Amino acid sequence: MRGENRRDTKLLGKHFPEADRIVPLPAQASDRRFYRLHFRRYSRVAMVFPRPAPDRVAQIQTLERIYRAHDLPVPRTLRTIDQRLLIQEDLGDEHLDRFYLRLSSREKERWWDRLIDLLLRLKTIPCRHGTEVLDTSRMQWEMNFCVTHFLPYFFPALSREQARNSLTGLVEEIRHIDRFAHRDFHSQNILIHRDRLWLVDFQNSLQAPRCYDLASLCFDSYLDTGPQHPRVMKKLKSAGYDLDEDQFHLTALQRNFKALGTFGYQIRVNRNPRYRKYIDKTLADIRRNPRFRQLNLPL
Repeated sequence: MRGENRRDTKLLGKHFPEADRIVPLPAQASDRRFYRLHFRRYSRVAMVFPRPAPDRVAQIQTLERIYRAHDLPVPRTLRTIDQRLLIQEDLGDEHLDRFYLRLSSREKERWWDRLIDLLLRLKTIPCRHGTEVLDTSRMQWEMNFCVTHFLPYFFPALSREQARNSLTGLVEEIRHIDRFAHRDFHSQNILIHRDRLWLVDFQNSLQAPRCYDLASLCFDSYLDTGPQHPRVMKKLKSAGYDLDEDQFHLTALQRNFKALGTFGYQIRVNRNPRYRKYIDKTLADIRRNPRFRQLNLPL
């Protein structure tokens, strides 16, 4: 990664010789890399692809326009360079997962009202704007990824065949894949800037199960939101959010197993140990899920 950072810094320095400093930002579970460019009076964030990616750059720009058209706050792209560099406004580093821990109970309720408002606005985006679909076959692929990269190493006594059969059955019960979804709607992809919530990492938005974004937020691997669930469900139902609680729990299970697959891959293949600390929280959410017992998996 240091070699890549040096190359990226050299590239950014070539395009922005007036920058005082170019600082790498924490690595994500992605091939993209991020840097903060410090200028005399302001700063910017650079998103760097490893090579020119015109389709991916165009997708981000299209989705940015869609989100803004539906009054959903996302960082503004100010410039693109060589179909590889996106220069965005800098919204800071205050992610919801850290910010939330400093709040009082009453303040948490106030910020949850804002999160509910984001969910309701996401619901207004027509499904057709998701050019890809998180359908049954794709969710099956994610479950196989978990069986390959997580379960055999963290639960070596568990039969791969048993795990695969159980998770296949789980996915086959998920219905209503007809909602536009952010795809990774969790606390590490929500920034607090100027007393407002901002969505980032939205480039994978797609058509997904109805409860997908809600499940991602309520069963967040990075933040315990459990105490707020009853209030959140009540407010969403009163606002007309079409919530099937059984489908919600099924979707949450699929999402959590998908996250474990990502964590296992990052830890073992990419040698990125920072994801290890999120495993216990994710497993606890799986075990508390009312649909987990039916999987018959000894986790």
